[in-house]
Amino acid sequence: FERIVCSVGAVHGGHVHNVICDKANMLSSLRVFNTELGLQVIDKIRLLAEHAAEEMGGTAEVEGHLSCPAVVNDDFLTDCLKGAAKSVLPPENVIACRPRMSSDDFAWFTEERPSIYYWTGVRNLDKWPEKAIHNNDFMLDEDAMLYGETVLISMLYEIAGKCRQ
Repeated sequence: FERIVCSVGAVHGGHVHNVICDKANMLSSLRVFNTELGLQVIDKIRLLAEHAAEEMGGTAEVEGHLSCPAVVNDDFLTDCLKGAAKSVLPPENVIACRPRMSSDDFAWFTEERPSIYYWTGVRNLDKWPEKAIHNNDFMLDEDAMLYGETVLISMLYEIAGKCRQ
């Protein structure tokens, strides 16, 4: 019952519409929280591809690896952030979210040191039209950055207070 995201991002094969190509490549992305499960999924994809190709008289070659681990927040830092956010922001602005299947290189840090990845909420629809983050037209509300900084400073005080105990 664990979550898996497997999406095909690109398929390349052939050059014209009326000739069946002799070779095609498919690129996909796999995201999991559990590395062992990810390796099992890669093995299953390999088996399915090889058997499907064999049924049609062809062959398939699957190269699979897990390129980026899952981002996993440290429990202690998460508790400190929640406490800090609740002390600085109105309650309706402190929203805990379930684990997301997004991908980020920050995951490498979380494997090496206690870390936390969170969103400060910098979109302001009263000032700019809605645009997705990582979009050339995205505009952040710089006033919201001040709240983010205040929460971060408050979090440092939370950490220091808990470490003294």
